[in-house]
Parts: sequence; structure tokens; C-alpha cells
Amino acid sequence: MEIRQLRYFLDIARTEHLTQSAHNLFVTQSTLSHGLRQLEQEQELGVDLFDRVGRRLRLSQAGLAFRVYAARALHEIEAGRMALADLGALQSGSLT
Repeated sequence: MEIRQLRYFLDIARTEHLTQSAHNLFVTQSTLSHGLRQLEQEQELGVDLFDRVGRRLRLSQAGLAFRVYAARALHEIEAGRMALADLGALQSGSLT
């Protein structure tokens, strides 16, 4: 599972539309669709995260459950990046 796939999933969950999410994420619609398919494949999660309804996507029960964890994971990754940036800028850490 890749960070970009989590970002893709969360934006699609928010917009419920591939075209709008592709625009928001600055990727092509086919790239976004491919990333979502990879996440849903059996090697990754093995469940459909969205119910396809015409041109719209609605979170499935599995997608609703996963969204909480995906958001938490991205939040923690960003917090880790900020902590590393603080260390690099000598904003935190210990002097030895």
C-alpha cells in the first residue's frame, strides 16, 4: 500500500467523482482509477471500497470503515514528516 493510494482514496471518498478528484490531485483520471484498482485488489485490501453508481462513486461499507484508518495513517505520516523537519531545522531534539 502506498501513500499516494491513500490520498487517492480519501479524495475520491470526499468528492465521490473520479474526474473531480483527478483534477484536485493533478493526475489523469486513468492514473487515479488505476491507483484505486490497485488498492482494491486482493494483494492489498481485497474489497471494493466504492459502489459504482453511474458516473459517481459511493463509499461501500468497507470504504466507510477504511476511511477512518486511512485518514489517521496520513495524519500520522504528516506528523512524522513535521517531526523530522523540526529535527533538521534544530527546532527539537537533544543537544549532545
